[in-house]
Amino acid sequence: MSDVTIQNGNQAAGSADQTSGMQKSAVLDFYNQIPPKLREYLETFNLSTPIDLSTPQDMFDFLQPKLTTLENPYKIENLEKAADRLWNAWVNQENVLIYGDYDLDGTSGIILLYDSFKALGFSNLHYFQPSKANDGYGLHAHVLEKIKAEKNIDVVVTVDVGITGNAACDKAKELGIDVIVTDHHLAQDELPNAYCIVNPNQPGDTSGLGYLCGCGVGFYLVRGLCKKWIEKGSPVKFDLKAVLPYFAIATVTDMVPLVKDNRTLLKFAFESFKNVTNFGLKALLTELNLNDKKIDTSDIGMQLAPKINAITRMSAQLKPIDLLFRDSAADAKTFVKDILKLNVERKALQETGLQEAKQAYEEHLKTNTVDATDHYRAFFYASSNIHHGVTGLIASKMVEQFGGSFFIGAHTADTDVVVGSSRKPDSISYSLVDVMAASKDSWIRFGGHASAAGFEYSKTNEDSILAESTEFLKNLKDSADAGVDGNANADINSYQDQTGKPQPIDLDWFDLNMHFFTWVQFLEPFGVQFPEPVFRLKAVPVLSIKVMKEKHFKLNVVNPQNREALNFVLFNSTEEQRQLLTALNQKFDICFKIKKDTFNYNQRFQFIIESISL
Repeated sequence: MSDVTIQNGNQAAGSADQTSGMQKSAVLDFYNQIPPKLREYLETFNLSTPIDLSTPQDMFDFLQPKLTTLENPYKIENLEKAADRLWNAWVNQENVLIYGDYDLDGTSGIILLYDSFKALGFSNLHYFQPSKANDGYGLHAHVLEKIKAEKNIDVVVTVDVGITGNAACDKAKELGIDVIVTDHHLAQDELPNAYCIVNPNQPGDTSGLGYLCGCGVGFYLVRGLCKKWIEKGSPVKFDLKAVLPYFAIATVTDMVPLVKDNRTLLKFAFESFKNVTNFGLKALLTELNLNDKKIDTSDIGMQLAPKINAITRMSAQLKPIDLLFRDSAADAKTFVKDILKLNVERKALQETGLQEAKQAYEEHLKTNTVDATDHYRAFFYASSNIHHGVTGLIASKMVEQFGGSFFIGAHTADTDVVVGSSRKPDSISYSLVDVMAASKDSWIRFGGHASAAGFEYSKTNEDSILAESTEFLKNLKDSADAGVDGNANADINSYQDQTGKPQPIDLDWFDLNMHFFTWVQFLEPFGVQFPEPVFRLKAVPVLSIKVMKEKHFKLNVVNPQNREALNFVLFNSTEEQRQLLTALNQKFDICFKIKKDTFNYNQRFQFIIESISL
């Protein structure tokens, strides 16, 4: 994927509608190869969702995306203006600072912009990432003032941050710094007075690219720079596939919709992981046995992300960007060993905090009538026992189990400032930012996305925040009731429940064959608005059960259709599940996902149990 290939893509896409008879035949052949139950699943993604897979051509285009269909980067408001300013910065050898958020979106965005700017010829290049523990979220005026004094910065390019950085942008103007804000977070009432704002979610932007994450917006800025360099007669031999792994990590972990250009780029990014040269990322991939396999969304979300995020969550001294700026392979290997230890600590603190939050909510249920199907409700809980680095993880787990919105906060015993995270089901249409904006004067700060946001508030304001948030949600519910909650559940299809989780697809034994398994993998990437399918087999006879490790079990099953052995694996079993598995000679209903296992370089398919019942 060279810069030329990407920039000229829209021109090449112009004849797509004029499909020849041979092409139509190929589309139908492709469609007919899809197993019927997977076709049925795909067809549920119709006009009720942002994905329309109602025709064979729709499925063909969705499952086999082409880089030539990528949107023109200049469609994003102010992106060409940013490209012109950076062209001048390169020509005049100005000092450029990349300023990124401390989460994985911002971290990936920093290294993506840094590597890309270097490839484009920038020499006076610097980067900064605030510490979550010491600096907090946001574009900070005092940081810009300090870096201006130390490095005489001329231009600041933000990534995944800045849309609420009004004070910092005012300070930058005073210091003679041009700030190019690239972000994707929702804007508040007043936009910052930056040189320009590149944010597909800002008011007035008509690009339709609001589904990009912060790093994704940065990637489109780089595409715009490649385009600008070509226009100026200075094309650079730069294959953008080299930075796609960073795009993939950010896109998957920031939980943005895997639709349109996101899906196209992610499909190609998986292959790019095999060619990673960054010392830190390569060392982590090797340590996790991911260096020789084709990466998928599960590998990124379940394996890579928690380890890198552990740096932000658990360390006040280290930053996640430190992983990606290691000097050697040996140095990177040592650093990776350290962050794996941090991740073990993170898991223990998360579990302790989760149990406390659950207990508090269960006590709340004893004295309050709660309709489990009513998602216009919020629960606030803050504790000095909860570590500030795991509030988002706890909130996500609470939403997964109970539905509704959860605001989980942490504070120390000697301060009344609560720092935390809020989460809600993706399928529910209201925005957490709007909920907090209803009591905006009671918060110290807040911001983020519709379904995931961060906040700070004083405990003295807790009662007023709860009252105003509850009132806001009640009013939303009253408005939605006229449409029988039509707005709240607009994005749910027949294979999703009220929280947006996939409903199981019932299979017969004859469905379990290599053709079916391979097609399930071909549907990747899975994620927001295109969830990984969950399957169900009823009355499954289990021949034997083996304890693998701690709470992990392996169930040995034989397919009665062909006598083939099938391996069902249950990870992190609950006490109830362990008791259920003692009932030998029983037949179980099992809900599961189908995964490709590459253990010891031998590829096979495994069935990862989601739930099990008699």
